[in-house]
Amino acid sequence: MELTVLVDKHKNKLLNIAVIILALILTYNIYKQYLADKASLEQKKEMELKKRTALENISQLELKIQSYQNLLSEKGASVLINNINSLAKDSGVKIISVRPAEKVQEEEYIKFPFELVINAPSYHAVGNFVSKLESSPEVFLVEVVKIRQDSGEKSLSADLRVTNIVLGNKK
Repeated sequence: MELTVLVDKHKNKLLNIAVIILALILTYNIYKQYLADKASLEQKKEMELKKRTALENISQLELKIQSYQNLLSEKGASVLINNINSLAKDSGVKIISVRPAEKVQEEEYIKFPFELVINAPSYHAVGNFVSKLESSPEVFLVEVVKIRQDSGEKSLSADLRVTNIVLGNKK
């Protein structure tokens, strides 16, 4: 009997405590859902930022490719590079990179410069390559040669500035 009297006496308080506990449970569940949604949105945001960075890099690379294509399109760059590559193979030289530079138009001729980085087994091979370039049917002028010994290897690396000269003004 004491229990029923105690329950009747504190019935409102127990009901209020039950409502508060229920409200806390509901609030906690809503908060957990909010945290999960927030984490999902942060992951999506991070992924979109990575996509944006990748697209910006692709855009920059496309611009570089377009600029190189514009520089080389007039002379048939693939023919020039293929000729240089075959001369390099004949000389025992390996071309590491070819980078075209801005063309220079003069009154009587046009210069198409290239920056080459080569790898050669000896000074003789570099000299043979330069000689073959300058004596080729196409007019190549080797303006700069910087040779350096590769550290830890017996091969040489060289930076060359080679210019193809085409007579006649093609404006």
